[in-house]
Amino acid sequence: MLKYLFLLLILMSSTFATTFVPIGIAEQIKKSHLVVQGSVQSKTSQSVDGKIVTKIVLSVENSTEPYLTQTELYYPGGTLGEQTRLIHGAPKFSPGEQVVVFAKKYQDKLWIQNLGLGKYSVKNVGLKKVLVNQIFPGHPDMGQITLNQFKSLVFQVKEKRFTMKHISKAKMYKKYASLKKPEREKGRSIASVSHAQKSAIVTSEEKVSEFGLAFLLSAILFLVWFIRARLK
Repeated sequence: MLKYLFLLLILMSSTFATTFVPIGIAEQIKKSHLVVQGSVQSKTSQSVDGKIVTKIVLSVENSTEPYLTQTELYYPGGTLGEQTRLIHGAPKFSPGEQVVVFAKKYQDKLWIQNLGLGKYSVKNVGLKKVLVNQIFPGHPDMGQITLNQFKSLVFQVKEKRFTMKHISKAKMYKKYASLKKPEREKGRSIASVSHAQKSAIVTSEEKVSEFGLAFLLSAILFLVWFIRARLK
């Protein structure tokens, strides 16, 4: 009897292990340490604390952390040599796949949050990019969301922008300098034009003064001639 009860408990635990409760996207964003979008570069298995885990390397496109161009993420399960550790509901990744994942930091590693619930595949639907959840792709509340809506939600929840990977500070300074240089040149050009305009104005004023003086002398000479003519 105890033998059958033990077997029943094992079966029940296996059933519960594959049962997931939908978690809202906003809730997953809130509880995560990192939200990242990128393409899968590699997937390898290794042993951590005597258990087989899988590490994926993402080339980052968007994230909640600045200056992040690449990141390593872990999840339980995988195959190492002849040993396989099967975790029901673990996230699945393919090389080159575009994904969005939620990660939590534990010790010195980033682990994918909530197994497959924390992984969304990025699909092109017409002109839009749509995030599709691995476990509940058809769920009305958390199964799918457009990338633009997701970015807005991340900013709303975390008050952080989910944006393109940031360039390094050195590249940023170089880019800033290259942008400022034409502005300085433009400033010099404007200054030289202003100087030329100023010179033209001065020249015009000098010409006007000369013309006025000549007109005044002519008027005086005419007046002298007119008076002499009347006196004769």
